[in-house]
Amino acid sequence: MNNPTGVAVRPDGTVYVSDSGNHLVRAVGTDGVIRTVAGTGRDGAGAPEPTSGTRATEVPLAFPNDLAVGRDGTVFIADGGTVRVYALKPDGTISVRADASTGNGILPSPMGAPSGLAVAADDTLYIADRTNFQVIALSPDGAVRLVAGGMGGAVSTAQGPATETPVGPVTGITIDAVGDLWLSSAGKLLRVSGTTLTPVAEDVGTATTVSAGTDGVYIVDQPKRVIRRLTPGHRVTVVTTFDDAQQPILWAAAASAPDGPIYVVDNAVNQVLAARAAPITDAGPEPDADRTWPYLAGGVVVLILAAVTAAWWMRRRQPPVRRESGTE
Repeated sequence: MNNPTGVAVRPDGTVYVSDSGNHLVRAVGTDGVIRTVAGTGRDGAGAPEPTSGTRATEVPLAFPNDLAVGRDGTVFIADGGTVRVYALKPDGTISVRADASTGNGILPSPMGAPSGLAVAADDTLYIADRTNFQVIALSPDGAVRLVAGGMGGAVSTAQGPATETPVGPVTGITIDAVGDLWLSSAGKLLRVSGTTLTPVAEDVGTATTVSAGTDGVYIVDQPKRVIRRLTPGHRVTVVTTFDDAQQPILWAAAASAPDGPIYVVDNAVNQVLAARAAPITDAGPEPDADRTWPYLAGGVVVLILAAVTAAWWMRRRQPPVRRESGTE
């Protein structure tokens, strides 16, 4: 692989990777075999739109970045060099789902560089447009609407209407189990629920990219080389850490398999990594290291009190000591 930048997982466990530097999309089957499923290996910038029924391996891509998988197995490809979002059908054919004309006259700006993709349960396709600092939605019937941003390159630090609040250069996008949209941008984690955008208050570190699993939202913190999970109960736990040779750079991507691992693209060393998160338990989070000493001190005090009480009780049960007195 050469500069992989996106990853997505189909329900059957097939992992798709955008091999950006080679202008290809690969599929890693459950049998461990890597296959090319889209692209010719040539830079497809300026290539004409493919006709209906064209095989995906006959269409040149140009630096494909993010990927997403629909319920029917369709793989959506954000192709930066052609400014297109392709739809790769399970039968191997490909078509254009969005391009530079998408949203013209409807959105604040037509679609620019598609940098992030997510598919909702109703098959709505969400596209993060890094160039125009916006997130747009394409309904299955072709309707286009602005979902968030379109207000410039800043990132909001306050809650507000999603389409009137800046989201900045989005680096990750995902949809959780209840249909909320999560964004990572400039190190911040944002949540769009309904029409409201809210900066996430929990301490999740630097949000390089984000992915939703069945048991929470996973956040890749590139500077700390950590994957964290934010559970529906608002608990933040560490899933895994990377060693010094595994440092996902800014263009990291993540995808969560149903009841399976989270996959992370590490394009610093051209690898795709997998980490399995421990199941969520009902127990509360373990105390931090700087909060452990009060519990230890409290335990010592309890033990001392128990020992003193036991000694006092045993002394009460002993017969009184007869004291003899003499006369001088």
